[in-house]
Amino acid sequence: MLAIRIFENKNFFIFILAIVIFQGLWYALSFGPFLFDESRHFTFISLYSEHLNPIISIQTPAVDALGQVAREPSYLYYYIMSIPLRIIKLFTADPTIHLILLRCINLSIFVGAIILYKKAFLKMGIKEAVVNIALLFFILIPSVAPLAGVVSYDVGALILLAIILMISARMYRRKNLVITDVVLFLSTAFLSSVIKYTVLPFILGIGIALVLRLYSSGIKSQAISLRKSFIATKTGYRIALGGLLLFSIVVFVERPVQNLIQYKSLNPSCFETLPKQTAQDRCTKNYVYERNVKFLAAKPATFKPANPIDYFLGTWVPGMVVSSTRQVPAVPFLPVVTGFFYTALIFSVVVVLLAAREILSRNRVVWIMIITSIVYIGAVYYSNYTGYVRLGQPVAVSARYLMPIIPLVLILVALSVQALFPRFKNYFSLLVLVIVIVLTQGGGLVGYVLHMQDTYYLKGNLMHGINHNTQKVLRHLVKE
Repeated sequence: MLAIRIFENKNFFIFILAIVIFQGLWYALSFGPFLFDESRHFTFISLYSEHLNPIISIQTPAVDALGQVAREPSYLYYYIMSIPLRIIKLFTADPTIHLILLRCINLSIFVGAIILYKKAFLKMGIKEAVVNIALLFFILIPSVAPLAGVVSYDVGALILLAIILMISARMYRRKNLVITDVVLFLSTAFLSSVIKYTVLPFILGIGIALVLRLYSSGIKSQAISLRKSFIATKTGYRIALGGLLLFSIVVFVERPVQNLIQYKSLNPSCFETLPKQTAQDRCTKNYVYERNVKFLAAKPATFKPANPIDYFLGTWVPGMVVSSTRQVPAVPFLPVVTGFFYTALIFSVVVVLLAAREILSRNRVVWIMIITSIVYIGAVYYSNYTGYVRLGQPVAVSARYLMPIIPLVLILVALSVQALFPRFKNYFSLLVLVIVIVLTQGGGLVGYVLHMQDTYYLKGNLMHGINHNTQKVLRHLVKE
């Protein structure tokens, strides 16, 4: 039972945060901006640091490499991050220092997201040991580990989704609706959509779970409770909540809603937003648009896409597993960690299906995690499959797009194992051993440090030599 006490100890969570900070700083100080579209995010932030107004109405040719700018749906992250960059620019004009300091800010946000995910799971009634184990595995996933050290709207979205999850857990467990929870949930959801618009399916999944809960407890009685809580709220607090909700609605309507109405898409192509006479030439400066044009040109007239099931099993699942173990296509496979992820995937699906009824009978709040996971994963798969049908080749099949949902899935797996194997507590020491093996054989940043070429490093920094020396050590420890 000593192992159980270790995992549920608060100091163990501090150890998890220490790993996050260590990995984040190591990456931030070592590598150039090439993962998670970091170069694009950094350029966008630099652009907004030169504009006081968050609304950019005219796109100049100088920024065409970014794609469409004026109607960018995820602009709020860039604008918020441009505020500290403006201050940093007062002291130095070195873009490398700008990048590193912004990475450090993102690292603090990522740490905050991990803390809030833990609080959300605890509010759901999940035991601390289970939460800590799930979060430890999460931060050691190779596709997740570098995120703590990069400038990316994925980090901004992650902390807001953690807040939404925390609020929704509180709403689900309460017998009656409270106006504060409803307003905070809606406001955070609307603001999240302009931090990273692709989180909308996550919010939709939680919304469905909450609506089903509301329906089962009686809509009329909940409406009365909501009205009573509104009346009981102090006037100043009402005004603050109303102002927050109004602001978030305006931001949501101005970008995602207007894009959908005007362009029939949440994220319109630059071909639609730029003047028609110059759009084609200007759009080709953007690598995504140029890639799509090339794929469409190469698509045979007789192209017949694989059916959804064949694509799912033959392309999508393997692509997600492989990209979980590495985010750089040129990097070789690490056999131990790759085999572990394939095994873990099959094991996870089986145990969750077998234990679903049992874990739901123990904790009804688990419905939030199940429904949200199904909706979000389904949305990512649908986007990938329709992109494949349209372009004739698989695109954007990457585990990074599943990142917000992974902590929920890991919790579901841990709860399922507990339900199916009541004596599981006796095997915590074995679990520790598995974690150590994954860590040393390609978990976390191990694969990146082991295989990165010199071209991927930030130029002229101390970490270059440290990484080279670490590589030499890892080659004796990691099976390649």
